[in-house]
Amino acid sequence: MTVYLEAEAADFLDAVLLAGRPLKPRVNSASAVIRLAISRLAEQTSAQDVAEILRDRAAAQGSQSGRKRV
Repeated sequence: MTVYLEAEAADFLDAVLLAGRPLKPRVNSASAVIRLAISRLAEQTSAQDVAEILRDRAAAQGSQSGRKRV
């Protein structure tokens, strides 16, 4: 599975990994951070709610589909 992050999300992920370097055991896995985020999201929100939120965001941004191209 490939995940594409917007710059703000990628910067936050980098900040988490940087903060985790001095810890024992180290936090140096982007996958672990994403798994934690999904786990927390699943605890707080249903799959149906997430799908509807994403649909609403897409509608608010116009009918653009796919990832942003640079």
